[in-house]
Amino acid sequence: MNRIADSSVVGNIASTSGGMPAEKAHPEVDTKSCEDDTVHVVRIRVMIDKLVEVSLINQTFTVCMIIEASWTDSKMKKFKINKELFETSISEDSDQLSGKLYLKEDKAENEEHKTAFFAPRLVIDNAIDYKSTEIWFRCYDDSPGDPSSDIIVCMRWKLTCTLHEEMELANFPFDNQLLTIRMQSLWPVDCMFRDIKVRIDFPDRLEGNIQDICHRVFSLLRTSIECVQKCVGVVIVNKQQVERDSQSTILSMRIIIPNPDFSKPSPHEEGWNKVIEGEVNEMMLEGYKVHIFDVQSTTTRVKLVKNQSNHYASSLKTTNFIQRAEYEVGTEMIFEETATTGDQSISRQQYSVLLVS
Repeated sequence: MNRIADSSVVGNIASTSGGMPAEKAHPEVDTKSCEDDTVHVVRIRVMIDKLVEVSLINQTFTVCMIIEASWTDSKMKKFKINKELFETSISEDSDQLSGKLYLKEDKAENEEHKTAFFAPRLVIDNAIDYKSTEIWFRCYDDSPGDPSSDIIVCMRWKLTCTLHEEMELANFPFDNQLLTIRMQSLWPVDCMFRDIKVRIDFPDRLEGNIQDICHRVFSLLRTSIECVQKCVGVVIVNKQQVERDSQSTILSMRIIIPNPDFSKPSPHEEGWNKVIEGEVNEMMLEGYKVHIFDVQSTTTRVKLVKNQSNHYASSLKTTNFIQRAEYEVGTEMIFEETATTGDQSISRQQYSVLLVS
């Protein structure tokens, strides 16, 4: 699975030039700022089939349930139209936890060339044990011929799990206790993706290994972006050497910027690359220079919300609760939309949270 992770291996990345000197001149240093501010609203429906057990001693409860998450995907609709597909279905090599879904109809030769689509990276934050779990997907296209109508992706997650709950026992045995399922997306609330190319110009006399130089550039890019955007946890993925000659090398990459500060400078502005260039070049070895160009950006925002549709209402079955003699269980379910705070994460990132009680 092509997971979102930082790769430190430069020597093993693909090179489109085959390591040979480039035939064409270097492209002009410019910026193509393509703002695509995508808000992924993930609608959640919870169907609790059985409340298995409540343990005051362990401060846990166990449930059998189905979590249904659905969202719209305009990118998938464009792909379907462009490829003239009759239908779309999610491939078995997809992984919602990594944030990438693939289509069975995508005939690319290998995973690296397949088109990845959004997945919510949904987890249950207070789960401490999973006894069984199964996930499956369905895609719905109500208007196949209308390019303005998005595809709806539906994920169903069937599981039995034990969750932690801090029991309030001050007035035992007459307490009222909310049992809460804490769902969270592992996507930061605001996450910027920047696809860039970087040209590294060498001095007349190349000192050191080219791989070491590339590693240094990656490190300086991370440091500079975190400093300028006032964030931490910047990740660089999809590293690829696209050109190489005796005087320079060109690298392409994707930069993931969690919760960036959009005030100065905005990552969507044309001057962004010049600011980062300046920061990096101040720390580069003498004789080396970095140019950033061909910049394109997208912003992903994820929000978990309750599915408000009456046709897809959440439900709680209480008739099969074996501890009915000890506890009286209400049938009302409470949904609360919230988010983590910066001090709850080492990287200071914030994540969308949906509390279901």
